[in-house]
Amino acid sequence: MAVSLSATVALAATLSACSGDEPPKKAYTVPSSLCGITVDPALVKAALPGGDSLTSATVKPNGGTVRCNLSVDGKEALSLAQAWRGERDNAMGVAQGYADTDDGAVSEDLRFVHTGKAGVGKTVSSCKVPRHPEQDLYTVVQTRDSGVDDPDAIEKLLIAYTKAVEGSAACRGDTPLERRSPQVTTADPGVLPPCTKETGANSRERAAADPPRERLRAVSSRSGGLPLPPRRARVRTSRWWGSPPEIYGI
Repeated sequence: MAVSLSATVALAATLSACSGDEPPKKAYTVPSSLCGITVDPALVKAALPGGDSLTSATVKPNGGTVRCNLSVDGKEALSLAQAWRGERDNAMGVAQGYADTDDGAVSEDLRFVHTGKAGVGKTVSSCKVPRHPEQDLYTVVQTRDSGVDDPDAIEKLLIAYTKAVEGSAACRGDTPLERRSPQVTTADPGVLPPCTKETGANSRERAAADPPRERLRAVSSRSGGLPLPPRRARVRTSRWWGSPPEIYGI
């Protein structure tokens, strides 16, 4: 029995639609601000897989890295990160420390390296903060086994994210973390460290510097009731930093 060409095409289209070859729909909404950085939602969505829900979480694995992890339907799918590195580093060198960046395309200004799954960008040289002297801030975009492999989408997102970071508090050093001055404690060799209970070494050192009142009275009576001269003390600072000073009388 002969089958018309139109019927064959219609059947093929039906089978293709039923086979599940089409990517799942992206039913979620991407916010304009992700972990404090404003990025075009369309660029972020292009680098994400299909699903129903999207969540974000900020992770700080160390003092120089901040990651914004995006999860689709509870599975981590994309990571947008900021990382401080030494001034002598460059985007190509930093990219070697991240997966899926091998043989990536390099921009003409050498600031961006990307593949279809990940990319590394370098912020402008004016991006400096007191907390990270002699370091440059890099941006990192990484997919997480999401099935996304789109060099054009990764490149656009990487450049846009880098520009957004450059205009954020991360490059101005005016976040609460950057404004906080480091607290440096120095030991005064002439002052004993405070203690709530005089026991052990502290009590013995204070006893050496301040003899018991009964002993002072006995010495005073032998001297005819004349006032005793103030007791002199010398201070020897311990060679170990932060250790309490040792006081002994002459």
